[in-house]
Amino acid sequence: MDELVEQAAERMWGVYPGYQPERFDRSELDPAIRANIELAVVALGQGRGPTLAELEPARALGATRADQSVPLESIIQAYRQTERVIVLDFLQRSREWPHEEANRATALLISVFDELTDAMIGSYRDTSSAREAARRQVEDEVVAALADGIDSDSTRFDRWIRLLDVDENGFWTAAALRGRPSDSGEPTAPQRQVLLRQLGPDVDDVICGELNNTLVLLLRTWDRRDQVEQVLASAMTGIGQGTPLACGLGTATTSLRTAAQSCRQALASLRVSASPTWTGVPVVDYRDVVVETMLLADPLAAEALYASRIAPLEPHPYLIETLEALSDNHLSQAATARRLFVHLNTIGHRLQRIREISGLDPLRFPDVLEFSLAIRWRKIRTTDPTP
Repeated sequence: MDELVEQAAERMWGVYPGYQPERFDRSELDPAIRANIELAVVALGQGRGPTLAELEPARALGATRADQSVPLESIIQAYRQTERVIVLDFLQRSREWPHEEANRATALLISVFDELTDAMIGSYRDTSSAREAARRQVEDEVVAALADGIDSDSTRFDRWIRLLDVDENGFWTAAALRGRPSDSGEPTAPQRQVLLRQLGPDVDDVICGELNNTLVLLLRTWDRRDQVEQVLASAMTGIGQGTPLACGLGTATTSLRTAAQSCRQALASLRVSASPTWTGVPVVDYRDVVVETMLLADPLAAEALYASRIAPLEPHPYLIETLEALSDNHLSQAATARRLFVHLNTIGHRLQRIREISGLDPLRFPDVLEFSLAIRWRKIRTTDPTP
């Protein structure tokens, strides 16, 4: 028995992912192998399969290995190695047996390990599902708390970090994702598991929670502070093909405890990303849309600005087009004329018409600033998907 246990252990320890000291102690392995071999010997001697009670250790082991985060495929391979060791040993010892009797015994041994493996797999999956559900609940709590600006010294935060088993230090960056409105007008949630699987190799830790049909990610990296945008854009490639995704990105913080600001920034930039201006941009960085987020922070004031500066020009779309071109060309009337394919004098006439209608001078900096802000609000006012 000792020899068979040692042979099986050598075939799996340090060979399969998860069968290392980082997951569980080597001393735990031998008793589990021995119990399986002893059950196989008992079943062989009595010519029967295992009872439900005899399969209970396999179920307990499946739950334990799930808690230890040992990959299921590794455990299945480990069971198969134990099966191989005892079957090979039996075949060697049963050479003089009648052929049919040896075949029946060999089939019984294989059947015993099939039942052991199935019992372990069922328990492993049940435990993994329960752990995943519990983790999701904690992740949702963390995201909701950060979005609300939780006190970083909260004892709840200590519990969350412990339950999620993440390193609170390092560069933590928040990202918010949701599907752009479909034909029905309703946004869709991203495919969470696909996204996490694609992010896995490129980030050190991920916390993923849902907030009002929005997926909020907290990503930790040690030395890639400014590469999160690229990593996200790459991970989004394989999801959301039916309904394109919008993604807002906050700025990096130096600890998970200080990520509340990044979380709120990500949600704010997500609101901006639904604007036609940002269609086709996979990830919208908060630092690129500060003005838009300021407008969205006080929509009543932004609407009043639009109503007094731009709304009077709406019956004359070419005047608004001229304002946009003038702003884009640094108030150069000549460049604006080239941009719009009109004569320079036409631009002068249009500017005079804008002065008459609005009472503002499109060549005077304070008025230009107000026009520019009002035009930006015009672009996002009808496409705000408030999370």
